[in-house]
Amino acid sequence: MAAQTPQVQYFQPGFRLIDGQDLNNIFNGSLAVVNMTITTLFTTTMTLTTANLTTGNITTANVGTLNLTNPPAINAAAAGNNPGTDYTIAGGAATGTGNNSSVVLTAGTGGSGLAGAVIQRSLNVVHQGAAAALTTSALLTTAQLLGGLLTGLQGGGASAAYQLPDGTVMGPLLPADFAVNDAFDFSLINISTTAAESASITTNTNWTLVGDMDVAANSAATTKSAGRFRVRMTAANTFTLYRLS
Repeated sequence: MAAQTPQVQYFQPGFRLIDGQDLNNIFNGSLAVVNMTITTLFTTTMTLTTANLTTGNITTANVGTLNLTNPPAINAAAAGNNPGTDYTIAGGAATGTGNNSSVVLTAGTGGSGLAGAVIQRSLNVVHQGAAAALTTSALLTTAQLLGGLLTGLQGGGASAAYQLPDGTVMGPLLPADFAVNDAFDFSLINISTTAAESASITTNTNWTLVGDMDVAANSAATTKSAGRFRVRMTAANTFTLYRLS
């Protein structure tokens, strides 16, 4: 009888294995990943079903979508007293002047049941750059708002007004995947100790402001000298600012 050519079952087009791994890592509908990267070749959807991703990275090219269903276990466990391996999901890096891609987490939708959720059950660590140090009245930039932390120190014995950027200017500077009803938060901390040096957020084109926009100076122990705000996009280049606390 002629020798049989080994067959790789359930290979799904649309992705490739790199770092020296071959197709023998795929068998019986499962995908085992060992110290390697999965990279989508196209902008279409790649689906991993009943997968066990033990180590490595997942990267999508352009606007590719990675669907994890059935659901797969994503872990990097280690035996004994050895540390586990970090697991990284990264958006695609742009070239030239192109926009970098985002990582978007969306819970399951469809059907008539309750909506799904993205649930976090561990310590949440965020990246926080230095605060944007504001002094006298000024026009805020999109980068300052996205940075998430503003301090105000007027220093002239009078109040300061910090004007929001024009909505038509800010909209194109947000991540390309930022959509209607997406939102982000920022805080304004008034570090002046002079009572007259309050700081306020003021409006601009295509903005609606909800709540008290004034942040008092830190002139007394009982003074609330910090404010938390939420920016919500309600339409293209149009925003509502909410005072949260």
